Amino acid sequence: MTATPSAHTRPRCGHRPRPEHVSRPPSPALGVAHAGLSDLRIVPDMATRKKHLASAADAVIALPGGFGTLDGLAYVWSGSALAVFPPRPVGLLDTGGFYRPLVTFVRTAVAQGFLALHDHLPLDEMLLADDDLAQLIRTLLARVPAAPEAEDDITTAA
Repeated sequence: MTATPSAHTRPRCGHRPRPEHVSRPPSPALGVAHAGLSDLRIVPDMATRKKHLASAADAVIALPGGFGTLDGLAYVWSGSALAVFPPRPVGLLDTGGFYRPLVTFVRTAVAQGFLALHDHLPLDEMLLADDDLAQLIRTLLARVPAAPEAEDDITTAA
């Protein structure tokens, strides 16, 4: 869930997923935002950033990363388990088996009773790992509830 190694997408009324980015306040060294972003929000700190990303996403994809990514995953999992926000599927891009030890750890913690799962948070929703990004996205999108129909906000001239 950090800016560089992780991203999330949010389907809008049947449209393709759109990239979003939440960043800390800009510094002169960071330059300008990516032109392809549909939404850029500057937040004051990492806690606010995690909270926004977790509450705004319908699904989360974690690319291989470090402590920030692991912290973001734990935030999403624990927030879902404690009903801080609705549960959402979490995908792990398991490039080169990067997430295999984490998957083993979680499954072991569940099997030994150290990690309680809830009816609203099944293991196969919180821990989807695949080394094929396109397949992982398809799997996640299949688990995201359809967005409610909304009236078109585009006015056309007659």
